[in-house]
Amino acid sequence: SWFQTAQLPCLLGPLACILVPCFCLLFHKLEQYFNALTCLSTMASNVSVIFFCQLLLEAALEGAMTQVWAAASCIVEDAGAYGAIEHRLRTEQTHNILTLLILVNTLLLIILGVLDLRWTTLLTQVFCNVTVSVYMTVMVDIRSAAVQKMFMWQSLWLVAFMFSTRLTLQWRKSFHVKLLLETHIALGRKADSVLNHTLKNTMA
Repeated sequence: SWFQTAQLPCLLGPLACILVPCFCLLFHKLEQYFNALTCLSTMASNVSVIFFCQLLLEAALEGAMTQVWAAASCIVEDAGAYGAIEHRLRTEQTHNILTLLILVNTLLLIILGVLDLRWTTLLTQVFCNVTVSVYMTVMVDIRSAAVQKMFMWQSLWLVAFMFSTRLTLQWRKSFHVKLLLETHIALGRKADSVLNHTLKNTMA
């Protein structure tokens, strides 16, 4: 069907997000571009998931309305009832698909949070926040539902951002401690070498 054909390009983004680390591990020349490639694949995943959710919504609505028409064909003759049912189904399916969109993008941000927090990862996180927020604003017609979904998304985005920040600070702290320890060890070895050299000269 058209939905199965259209969903293939939409899955390329998440697939790229998985394959990029694998290629970087296999080809060491790509390690210096690891952060940039991961950010690009995350943004591609974000956009592709949004398109996929839109296609999923249209396909689910089309299938549901087909079942309604088959089960109660008399409703089709009543334009008001048919429109009310279609609006209700679209509203319910929109809420479910937006929840799916929020959870998938939160997972992408958590995966991105494993990287060191740099300006590239920060811009990627902001990009994902803006795209999902705009899509939710356009999709949700009911104001209360839009506020609820927006609060859910912003809360999870903030959690992912804090996770990334906390992890980065811990890594940098560990790096500074390791660097300080290596510096002290090097200075100690240098002092021992000077002391041994002095003792040898004194004994000679």
